[in-house]
Amino acid sequence: MHHCGWSAGHAASSGEHRDCTDSAPNELQLRGLNSNDVVVGIAASGRTPFVLSGLEYAREVGAKTVAITTRGHGLVCEYADLSICPDVGPEVLAGSTRMKSGSAQKLLLGMISTSVMIQLGKVHGNLMIDVKPTNEKLRVRAQHMVMQICDVKESVAQRLLEDVGYSVRAAVLLHSIDISPAEAKAIASEPYRSLNEQLDQGK
Repeated sequence: MHHCGWSAGHAASSGEHRDCTDSAPNELQLRGLNSNDVVVGIAASGRTPFVLSGLEYAREVGAKTVAITTRGHGLVCEYADLSICPDVGPEVLAGSTRMKSGSAQKLLLGMISTSVMIQLGKVHGNLMIDVKPTNEKLRVRAQHMVMQICDVKESVAQRLLEDVGYSVRAAVLLHSIDISPAEAKAIASEPYRSLNEQLDQGK
């Protein structure tokens, strides 16, 4: 799947493009949207022109479309293959969709992104094992994950991680299967596979 790093709701949130029907297709074209993509359109009201035109264009190119609206079923749902449309009720401050609607949207997007990570095989149990240890805090997190999964002491986890360039997935494979660090890294780099599948492959 191609990731274009764009959502109709985010691009329209500043207000400058909210009522424009040309900007969304143009933005999606610039990002090379194609039939392998998924576009999520977020419109609290369910009728934002920018979002509608973005979803309409996405369908024209064969991309999958998802609509998120927080006022119950709305017009935006007619433009999407899948609709997520809770009704959060009126805002405490009329017109301030950053409050209840914004909070609901954040929760929904968190659920979607977590589900995607699980489907891509990036989760083992309740651990996000493909963490990129770019700082000391993340290196410590990686060590704790290896300690937990492999049931080893901190010193062993650190050595395993050092042997494979601090890849949690590769460290677990190295500990669990009779392979070299290079082989562990090669298996770990295979996309869209769970750690359990990779462990089974090596046994």
